[in-house]
Amino acid sequence: MGVALAASHCVLPPFHAADVGAADDAGGLDAAHDGDGSRSTRGLGKAIRWTSSCASASSALSAPLAFDNGEPFTVELWFRPDRVGGYQMLLWKGGSASAYPGWQVVADADGLTLLADDGTKNGGARSGGLLRVGDLYHLAATREGDRGEMWVLDASVGEKTHSLVGTTSAMPTSWSTTQRLVLGGLSSDATSCEYGAGGVIDDVRVWAGRRAVSDLDAEFAGAVECSALGLLAYWKIDDAAGTLLHDCGPYQIHLSIHRGQEPVDYEWVDSPFGL
Repeated sequence: MGVALAASHCVLPPFHAADVGAADDAGGLDAAHDGDGSRSTRGLGKAIRWTSSCASASSALSAPLAFDNGEPFTVELWFRPDRVGGYQMLLWKGGSASAYPGWQVVADADGLTLLADDGTKNGGARSGGLLRVGDLYHLAATREGDRGEMWVLDASVGEKTHSLVGTTSAMPTSWSTTQRLVLGGLSSDATSCEYGAGGVIDDVRVWAGRRAVSDLDAEFAGAVECSALGLLAYWKIDDAAGTLLHDCGPYQIHLSIHRGQEPVDYEWVDSPFGL
């Protein structure tokens, strides 16, 4: 992220008050950036801008992603924040209406965080510092044993490799209950939605095991095969319309959009990430 790594975290680029507001869909890798600053011809896919809606699958359907018995895992996704500040839930697999116990990937005043909670304690790999509105972030959150890591790449400033921006050695590895899997917010049922992502999300992948940074760097800019070794779930978010996000992974954990109407609460947009 253009800063030196520290033992526990490094700070993301400084936040500017003038950045607060809605980002323009005309920007992105497909229209203005291609990593090296040149205009790109990529970008035929779709993505979703989340405002106050979210999409979820039941606890039973999303059970392979509970990771409540110490299984190592990696979550990857693209995120372009349209606002910053507050609590912006990107992906949540929780255990109660208050989000605990369980795991989540969230953007907040601590930057980007992979957080897990077992009901009595929690641990998080936090990047530190607010994100910048409109920047194109690819993030990868990993847990292996009690170690959590957050890796981030900002394609808007030409980055082509991920930086380790947050670590912890206190990640819980098990909890007694699990809840729904939710993308773009938090919900304990199939109708409500809280803590909306407030931005565009695309190409969400969940893997068994901790992915090596060399794999992250090699594959972040393009699609991977749905049958790729270790891939547990893969929402390309190229459905382009409707309220169902198809998972092409082995468990077919399709997500249903609930609460709200398009384009006010959520909106299908051309992917700013070129996917």
